[in-house]
Amino acid sequence: MKKLFVTFLIILTLLMGSVFAEENINITLEQPAVLKAATGQKLEYTLKIRVPESAKRQYESFNVSLMMDSNLKILGTSVKNNDSTYEINNSRLQTLGRDIITISVGDTKRLSKDTTEIAIYTEVITPTA
Repeated sequence: MKKLFVTFLIILTLLMGSVFAEENINITLEQPAVLKAATGQKLEYTLKIRVPESAKRQYESFNVSLMMDSNLKILGTSVKNNDSTYEINNSRLQTLGRDIITISVGDTKRLSKDTTEIAIYTEVITPTA
Protein backbone atom coordinates (compact mmCIF):
# COMPACT_ATOMS: atom_id res chain seq x y z
CA MET A 1 0.00 0.00 0.00
CA LYS A 2 2.84 2.36 0.89
CA LYS A 3 4.57 1.61 -2.43
CA LEU A 4 1.36 2.42 -4.34
CA PHE A 5 0.99 5.72 -2.48
CA VAL A 6 4.61 6.73 -3.23
CA THR A 7 4.16 5.82 -6.91
CA PHE A 8 0.99 7.93 -7.03
CA LEU A 9 2.85 10.91 -5.50
CA ILE A 10 5.67 10.60 -8.05
CA ILE A 11 3.22 10.53 -10.96
CA LEU A 12 1.33 13.51 -9.52
CA THR A 13 4.57 15.46 -9.09
CA LEU A 14 5.60 14.77 -12.69
CA LEU A 15 2.23 15.89 -14.00
CA MET A 16 2.25 19.07 -11.92
CA GLY A 17 5.76 19.89 -13.11
CA SER A 18 4.77 19.71 -16.76
CA VAL A 19 1.73 21.92 -16.21
CA PHE A 20 3.78 24.74 -14.69
CA ALA A 21 6.66 24.40 -17.16
CA GLU A 22 4.85 26.47 -19.82
CA GLU A 23 6.17 30.00 -20.19
CA ASN A 24 3.70 32.84 -20.46
CA ILE A 25 3.79 36.36 -21.87
CA ASN A 26 6.07 38.51 -19.71
CA ILE A 27 5.67 42.30 -19.60
CA THR A 28 7.97 44.68 -17.72
CA LEU A 29 7.78 48.47 -17.45
CA GLU A 30 11.11 50.20 -16.93
CA GLN A 31 10.79 53.64 -15.42
CA PRO A 32 13.36 56.40 -15.78
CA ALA A 33 15.69 56.82 -12.80
CA VAL A 34 14.33 60.18 -11.65
CA LEU A 35 13.65 60.95 -8.01
CA LYS A 36 11.91 64.28 -8.53
CA ALA A 37 10.65 65.47 -11.91
CA ALA A 38 10.08 69.09 -12.87
CA THR A 39 7.26 70.44 -15.02
CA GLY A 40 8.21 70.21 -18.69
CA GLN A 41 10.81 67.50 -18.13
CA LYS A 42 10.80 64.79 -20.80
CA LEU A 43 10.91 61.16 -19.59
CA GLU A 44 11.23 57.93 -21.54
CA TYR A 45 9.64 54.72 -20.26
CA THR A 46 10.38 51.33 -21.80
CA LEU A 47 7.80 48.55 -21.96
CA LYS A 48 9.48 45.19 -22.57
CA ILE A 49 7.25 42.43 -23.94
CA ARG A 50 8.49 38.84 -24.14
CA VAL A 51 6.37 36.28 -25.97
CA PRO A 52 8.08 32.85 -25.88
CA GLU A 53 7.31 30.17 -28.47
CA SER A 54 5.09 28.26 -26.02
CA ALA A 55 2.94 31.38 -25.55
CA LYS A 56 2.73 31.89 -29.32
CA ARG A 57 1.24 28.40 -29.58
CA GLN A 58 -1.12 29.01 -26.63
CA TYR A 59 -2.39 32.51 -27.57
CA GLU A 60 -3.44 33.72 -31.00
CA SER A 61 -3.56 37.37 -29.95
CA PHE A 62 -3.26 39.59 -26.90
CA ASN A 63 -3.73 43.18 -25.71
CA VAL A 64 -1.93 45.21 -23.07
CA SER A 65 -3.35 48.43 -21.62
CA LEU A 66 -1.25 50.80 -19.56
CA MET A 67 -2.74 53.77 -17.69
CA MET A 68 -0.18 56.48 -17.14
CA ASP A 69 0.05 58.75 -14.11
CA SER A 70 -2.02 61.95 -14.24
CA ASN A 71 1.22 63.96 -13.89
CA LEU A 72 2.39 62.71 -17.30
CA LYS A 73 1.35 63.55 -20.84
CA ILE A 74 2.12 61.08 -23.65
CA LEU A 75 4.17 62.65 -26.43
CA GLY A 76 4.53 59.50 -28.51
CA THR A 77 5.43 55.84 -28.68
CA SER A 78 7.60 53.67 -30.90
CA VAL A 79 8.47 50.00 -31.30
CA LYS A 80 12.26 49.83 -31.00
CA ASN A 81 12.78 46.81 -33.29
CA ASN A 82 10.26 48.05 -35.93
CA ASP A 83 7.98 45.00 -35.57
CA SER A 84 4.83 46.00 -37.48
CA THR A 85 2.79 43.28 -35.71
CA TYR A 86 2.38 45.57 -32.69
CA GLU A 87 -0.42 48.13 -32.95
CA ILE A 88 -0.19 51.00 -30.47
CA ASN A 89 -3.07 53.35 -29.70
CA ASN A 90 -3.05 56.32 -27.33
CA SER A 91 -6.17 57.77 -25.77
CA ARG A 92 -6.93 60.21 -22.97
CA LEU A 93 -9.54 59.90 -20.24
CA GLN A 94 -10.71 63.49 -19.91
CA THR A 95 -12.60 62.82 -16.66
CA LEU A 96 -9.47 61.49 -14.93
CA GLY A 97 -6.90 63.46 -16.91
CA ARG A 98 -4.92 60.31 -17.65
CA ASP A 99 -3.49 58.79 -20.81
CA ILE A 100 -4.00 55.15 -21.74
CA ILE A 101 -1.74 53.23 -24.09
CA THR A 102 -3.15 50.06 -25.66
CA ILE A 103 -0.79 47.62 -27.37
CA SER A 104 -2.40 44.94 -29.53
CA VAL A 105 -1.03 41.92 -31.34
CA GLY A 106 -3.54 40.34 -33.72
CA ASP A 107 -1.48 37.27 -34.66
CA THR A 108 1.29 36.10 -32.32
CA LYS A 109 2.69 33.76 -34.99
CA ARG A 110 3.65 36.82 -37.08
CA LEU A 111 5.93 38.24 -34.35
CA SER A 112 9.44 38.52 -35.77
CA LYS A 113 11.19 38.23 -32.38
CA ASP A 114 10.36 36.78 -28.97
CA THR A 115 11.22 40.05 -27.22
CA THR A 116 10.44 43.62 -28.17
CA GLU A 117 10.75 47.00 -26.50
CA ILE A 118 8.27 49.83 -26.82
CA ALA A 119 9.48 53.34 -25.99
CA ILE A 120 6.93 55.64 -24.34
CA TYR A 121 7.87 59.32 -24.53
CA THR A 122 6.25 61.51 -21.88
CA GLU A 123 6.38 65.01 -20.50
CA VAL A 124 5.76 65.98 -16.88
CA ILE A 125 2.76 68.33 -16.72
CA THR A 126 2.54 68.55 -12.92
CA PRO A 127 5.64 68.26 -10.72
CA THR A 128 5.88 65.17 -8.53
CA ALA A 129 6.06 65.54 -4.77
